[in-house]
Amino acid sequence: PDSAKKQSLLKFDAILGLGIREVKPLNIPPAVTELITKREEARQAKEWAKADEFRGLIKSHGFTVDDTDLGPVVKPVR
Repeated sequence: PDSAKKQSLLKFDAILGLGIREVKPLNIPPAVTELITKREEARQAKEWAKADEFRGLIKSHGFTVDDTDLGPVVKPVR
């Protein structure tokens, strides 16, 4: 069950000092989520310039996008 997995992770964290307990969830505003979706649609259509434009808009909101095999990964700009 998920609760047992969470308890196990927290025990590993206590022993190994991974800092899992301090990780805060990433709150992505709806406007940025929409831009990410539009960027992914442009990428699928091979509209690279448009996708780059969306990447810039996403960055102006304080986030970056990394493309992976599993899809886009969004991170806050540091």
